[in-house]
Amino acid sequence: RRLASYGPLLLILALPLLMRGLSPLISTEKLSLLTARITQALLMLCNLPAEVQGNVVRLPEGAVQIAGTCSGRDMLMQLIIIGVIFALAFPMRHRWQSGVMVLVAPLLAVIANGFRIALLAAITASAIPSKDWWFDFFHESEGSLVFSGIGVLVFIWLYDLWMDWQITRLEQTP
Repeated sequence: RRLASYGPLLLILALPLLMRGLSPLISTEKLSLLTARITQALLMLCNLPAEVQGNVVRLPEGAVQIAGTCSGRDMLMQLIIIGVIFALAFPMRHRWQSGVMVLVAPLLAVIANGFRIALLAAITASAIPSKDWWFDFFHESEGSLVFSGIGVLVFIWLYDLWMDWQITRLEQTP
């Protein structure tokens, strides 16, 4: 019985190992194709005429190819881990609600990475000075972490919003 009370803590400690085992099951090829489509939609929302050919997003003045780590698999795994930790640390009133939030986490990761790739495509197609530096910064440097952080912040905001809604409903129930 005493060991059962440590279950959530043990699960949290085991998460990196579990994710390392699950990570190869997520196809970066399929994730790259999904990211390309999301990137295209985001660019078109900004009035930029983007076309997708497989995992390549083309603008009239340049293109980006989405492959390997650029597919966003690491960001996806990070947000799944955060979703599981939140579900364990701050459980919703019903388990299915926590499960929904764990499922929302990878969706947010894919969208956040789509914004990152859209920015990279826009930089590639631009005439801004030092565009190679900007591209490298948002591609491989600390700039890429900005989008991961935004994904985490949006997840936390949504989780908190849903928790507040539940608490308000409970307080209004006679």
